[in-house]
Amino acid sequence: MTLEDEACARYSHALAAPLKKTQQTLLKSNALFALSQAANLWVIALVFWVGARWIAELRFDLNDFFVVLQSTVFAATQAGGVFAFVPDASHAQQSSTNVLRLLDQRPAIDIESETGRRVESSAQGHLRFNDVSFRCAHGK
Repeated sequence: MTLEDEACARYSHALAAPLKKTQQTLLKSNALFALSQAANLWVIALVFWVGARWIAELRFDLNDFFVVLQSTVFAATQAGGVFAFVPDASHAQQSSTNVLRLLDQRPAIDIESETGRRVESSAQGHLRFNDVSFRCAHGK
């Protein structure tokens, strides 16, 4: 009915606050994920640095270094992978809270109640349009 632009503007305005909140949440969760991925590389770099020093000091041989390196890489990768699920766990918790809140709500109007005033209606559900015309919103 030529109100598309106004409806889109109202819809965009209504989404502004949730969008801002979502962006803040995304920044926090992505920062945590980036930190976990960077920590993985820092741990590997630390193992190489310490391993190189200990090999140079003849405290370890090359075989021991590679055993420690592989173990550390595997452990750091698995630990970093856990952080990939942190945003999902947060969303799951919030969703379950919302569902429980919805289930606990009592409606303002109880449709199953027999008390109150009944309104009798003779409406048949027929609808007729007479002399209706349409026009294009953009003048085309």
